[in-house]
Amino acid sequence: MVRQNRLVAALTSLAFASTILVAAPAQAALTWQPVTDLSATGFTSGRVQVAVNAAGTSVTIWAFYDGTHYVVETATRPAGGTWSNAVLPRPDTLGTDFYAEAPQIALDEGGNATAVWLGSPGLQSATRSAGGAWTTPTTVAAIQPYNPRLAVDRAGNVTAIWARQEGGTTNRVIQTATRPAGGTWSAPVDLTATNRSSDLPQVALDPAGNATAVWAGSNGTHTIIQSSTRPVGGSWAPPIDLSVPGANAANPQVAIDAAGNAAALWTRPEGGSFLQNATRPAGGTWSAASYITTTGPLVSEPRIAFDAAGTLTAIWRGSDSVTSILQSATRSPAGTWSPSVNVSSTGQGASGQRLVVDPSGNATAVWITNEASDDLVTFATRSTGGGWSAPAALSAAGGDAFGPEIAPDPFGNAVAVWVRGAGSDQIAQARGLDGAGPLITAFTAPSSGVAGTSLAYGVAGIDVWSTLSAISWDFGDGATATGASTSHSFTRAGTYPVTVRLTDAVGNVTTRRTDVVVSAAPTTPTIPPKIKVFKLKPATIRASGSTSRTPARTKVTIVLTDAATVRLVFAGKTKAKLVKSLRAGKNTFKLSAKIGKVKLKPGTYKVRAVATNAGGRSAGMRVRLTVVR
Repeated sequence: MVRQNRLVAALTSLAFASTILVAAPAQAALTWQPVTDLSATGFTSGRVQVAVNAAGTSVTIWAFYDGTHYVVETATRPAGGTWSNAVLPRPDTLGTDFYAEAPQIALDEGGNATAVWLGSPGLQSATRSAGGAWTTPTTVAAIQPYNPRLAVDRAGNVTAIWARQEGGTTNRVIQTATRPAGGTWSAPVDLTATNRSSDLPQVALDPAGNATAVWAGSNGTHTIIQSSTRPVGGSWAPPIDLSVPGANAANPQVAIDAAGNAAALWTRPEGGSFLQNATRPAGGTWSAASYITTTGPLVSEPRIAFDAAGTLTAIWRGSDSVTSILQSATRSPAGTWSPSVNVSSTGQGASGQRLVVDPSGNATAVWITNEASDDLVTFATRSTGGGWSAPAALSAAGGDAFGPEIAPDPFGNAVAVWVRGAGSDQIAQARGLDGAGPLITAFTAPSSGVAGTSLAYGVAGIDVWSTLSAISWDFGDGATATGASTSHSFTRAGTYPVTVRLTDAVGNVTTRRTDVVVSAAPTTPTIPPKIKVFKLKPATIRASGSTSRTPARTKVTIVLTDAATVRLVFAGKTKAKLVKSLRAGKNTFKLSAKIGKVKLKPGTYKVRAVATNAGGRSAGMRVRLTVVR
């Protein structure tokens, strides 16, 4: 199975300008990490919710009764880290309302979290900036809210939706409010009329922040599925009907893909119960309702999700004529639903299902089954274009579990949460799914170099759910290296693909490739050098150790046509040699009567200069030097 690794710009530091290619990471067998207890023992926890962002940070929220109050709490886990306050001390407390339930959580790509819950009074909310503390709870809506839901866009703008009890009636009105990134909640806005009852709202945002909401609402005769949309920065449109008005509909769900295409899914009883859906292209209008299932037993609790290609996956609870069973179907972007298939095992029951699909189309479902008198959280996976795996248990036997939820990151990892009974306690638990290679957080590579010159390379990364086990480099010329930082020199000119591979502890791999253009090393001179100037000033110096007022050193000036090695030969009472590597053009240096270890005796010397390089040897040039006592 292959999972597409989309790099997150906010995580990546690039120190080069050449083209980078990120290959889909090779995936080892899906690996679930050990179960972690999130809430403290000795308390009864309610349903737990979870959100994950593109950086791999996870945040969970749940409500529990501490013997005095109903309290909302959270726990957080950064990518590659551990859950905060996993058991004791108790996780961050958001509120100590006497009444607190149905918490929801949203997490933006910057790590900023928003929570809402039903409290006293009304719908409460708190926020937490990345690495910060939770704010004091505020009231979003004061009048009898029900069934809140949250969604957040890439910029961190949050939309909440809920049903509000209309005073003095049994009617419920769908309301919504928004909170811009770093801002405060807007006043609630009614989406439905007060003289008809509506409930079960759902909301989804595309990456730009355009919102689509669905709910079940009364048209005076039947309960139908309705929808409203809101462009980013705009107002909500009047509701439109999605389901056929002449029959009841229930259990609405909505999903939006990265391109802004939307899909809604619901159940419709017609001498049984069947699945219907409608779709809406980005910027377009909703299609007519169509059937996913038209025959068979009752269906309920549908869930729906897109992949990056626009393929839809749906799961729901059906029946195998003996007990409930989890079923699934897919719809290609062309619009044709596949025949339904069974996901769960027969005879064990299935309920409370949840679904996530990564951008590449790999799906993971979790649900509750009954095995040996225990209600267990169970999962199955489906690779892109493949079939569903055999179900397997996530929670431990010996205690009933309920309320599974699952949230993915964009790479193929996920985290599942649930509540499990342990004696008289109910404990919120979490388990991470390691389904993708490490995230590359920094990468340094030159875009060009010179043959024979060492080039430096470096990479840094973290794995969301396990550890980095190996880093290897392939330089495209047959050479390899290991480690987070290395260097390499290419022997020949050319363009080379340099690839780094990061492998995690369970065998998932992430690769990154960049091209480096290597130019040939500068050619050596092929023309013999010429000495254009050779002079000494002054031409007379005193001997080494002399107390004469004659200058102790002379300034040597040599002008060359090309870089060369220059040899000076001193002929006189004492013989000496001096060798200098000089550049093309004018060169100057000081000279005394001591040449290395040789001291020139007083007298007159003929000094001959000869320049040599790979191109040949120059003609000699002579000057006179006098050494006095």
